[in-house]
Amino acid sequence: MEQIKSLHPIPKDRKLRVAAYARISNDKEVLETSLAEQIKNYTSLIIQNPHWEFAGIYPDNGKSGSDAIHRKEFITMIENARIGLIDIILVKSVSRFARNLIDMLELVREFRLKGIEIYFEEQGISSLDTKCDQMITLCAKFAEEELTTISENVKWRYTKNKKEGKYALPPNLYGYKTINGEITIVPEEAKWIKTMYSMCLEGCGSSMIIKYLEQNHVPSPTGNSRWGHNTICSILRNEKYAGDALIQKTIKPIIGSTGSSKNRGEEEMVLVRNGHTPIVNRETWNNVQAVLNERCEHFRVNRESKNPVSEFTGFVVCAHCGCNYNSKVNHYYGRDFVKAKRFLICNSNRHTKNCEGENIPVDEFKLGLTLLTKKIKDNISYFKELLIQGFSSNDVEEKKNRIHEIDERINSLKEQLKEFVGKFDDYSTSMTTEIMETISSLTIEKMNLENAILIVDSAETRAKAIISEFNKLPNKIESFDDFDYKNLYSRAYAKSKDDILIIVGNKDVSKLKLSTTGELQVEVPYTVRITTLHLKLSVYVNI
Repeated sequence: MEQIKSLHPIPKDRKLRVAAYARISNDKEVLETSLAEQIKNYTSLIIQNPHWEFAGIYPDNGKSGSDAIHRKEFITMIENARIGLIDIILVKSVSRFARNLIDMLELVREFRLKGIEIYFEEQGISSLDTKCDQMITLCAKFAEEELTTISENVKWRYTKNKKEGKYALPPNLYGYKTINGEITIVPEEAKWIKTMYSMCLEGCGSSMIIKYLEQNHVPSPTGNSRWGHNTICSILRNEKYAGDALIQKTIKPIIGSTGSSKNRGEEEMVLVRNGHTPIVNRETWNNVQAVLNERCEHFRVNRESKNPVSEFTGFVVCAHCGCNYNSKVNHYYGRDFVKAKRFLICNSNRHTKNCEGENIPVDEFKLGLTLLTKKIKDNISYFKELLIQGFSSNDVEEKKNRIHEIDERINSLKEQLKEFVGKFDDYSTSMTTEIMETISSLTIEKMNLENAILIVDSAETRAKAIISEFNKLPNKIESFDDFDYKNLYSRAYAKSKDDILIIVGNKDVSKLKLSTTGELQVEVPYTVRITTLHLKLSVYVNI
């Protein structure tokens, strides 16, 4: 490894706490440089530096850099740095750290404000150097483009395999395991799957099946002692237990995203029959499906009717308690699902009234999102200004004045420091240490302010990324089906049944207040029995 040219000031009373992040994401990289070799080299590098204290190596094996959610060691390292356990983070390159440009810039900015350094070895740059922001941005952008290319290649290969009938079972599918690419049955789990199918044909519901499994101390697919109704239903409905595989049940809407959604016709699905050894015979599986369908008809359960109602789950958050909103159906007009009124309800109020959050009608919410999207599209220049202003959130003149004040303060402290030059008594030593620490603190503050002024560039980058998504929309937006709200908005912040903020940017709304207001407001009138209400939606840029 090359020499690390850290810009972090060395404290007088202790060593710098230095950690390293190591990550490999596929077998090819293992051939080039193994994770064990990275850990060994970084450990040796940190320990041999007399000014450094070893603060750990955080390795992620086989994890993609597109999103931090699935990189557990990365998340642990970031949290440890935030609480003051790490001063410097060493990493091989920008792409090793993150391929997401926005996440990268936000983290660099946050750590710079706290005086935490990220050193990118391959590029030889430090996050404390504001002059290197453009280089970091450029490298992160290249990494993003590389991820897009990789994702496209993976998608092409997946499509090719799908057409040829090639597939792999989910690694955690109950009853099966895959060894060296070969799908095999887990006998102990298969025994209980057959029991579930038999009990279903004997007239047992999911509650009775759960009771039987728990009485026999059968662990669930996740290893828990308790079973869930959805788990039982999923096993009884899964075609894979009959030896078939329906490929492309879910899709990833955005290249590089880690989340997936149900395929509702966006991509072609392929059913591969007899692709692997079944656990239950086809006759048994078909009979179970007939029994389940008959029960749905008897209890008037429309399996597809729930989809439109639950599509906003996890998107709408309550401004009063912070819980997510979920779906519910009001059968005021009877059990007819066409006439039934669908609405969103705060999870705190699902069974008992525990929160001031009010119910939101789904159809009117959809119409409000459609009107708001259309209004943004029609006022795209103004919206771009809102984005830049919101993301930068800087008063440049105030920051420049504060930098001037800091310069004067540092010069004054340097003059005071001259009084103690050559004096070694306790008082002089104490004052020298105190003044130097103050100068160091002011220097870091100045550096952060200078960086904040430069952040306007990254604000424009973020704004352009969002604007590009709106520019992809059709010129005329006439219905909710004309756009994908998940690509445009982060969250919905429900203040009341008639006031909702649609969040763009950071999805963390924990710091927002009920008094927070938005821009580009739209209204949707609706009636509850004989009362006319107005659902207001407005957009808010959250940094």
